[in-house]
Amino acid sequence: MIEEVNADIGREIDAAIAQVPIGPARLAAAIAAGVQALLNRAAVMKLVLAQTANPALRETVSSIYVVRVQRFFDTAPELLHGLDPDLVAYAWEGALFNVLRAALADAESADAETLSTFLIRWNIRALGMSEETI
Repeated sequence: MIEEVNADIGREIDAAIAQVPIGPARLAAAIAAGVQALLNRAAVMKLVLAQTANPALRETVSSIYVVRVQRFFDTAPELLHGLDPDLVAYAWEGALFNVLRAALADAESADAETLSTFLIRWNIRALGMSEETI
């Protein structure tokens, strides 16, 4: 079930970014699409997140998104500004996972626009990009 849900989310992200040029705008579009896809499946994602208390399942879920982030930066290494791509991938996924886990635990804070805006700014700022770029 976890792999199927994550594959569906991945397809939605891919569709949302297909026409967006590689760069900060594509990063932002991927985050926004991912947040919306996760929130559209809030009930299922709560079950998935509950299962991630098991370290093996947590690693399975984490690795799916880490690999996606790594693939993106493999195609656009200039966006890393010299940062270690593996560390960036784990930090990127960690920020997304923890913020969305907290939002899903508190349905009142699970607003797609607020979460997307925060995560876009947080992650792109962590890459060292200017406020104008964000």
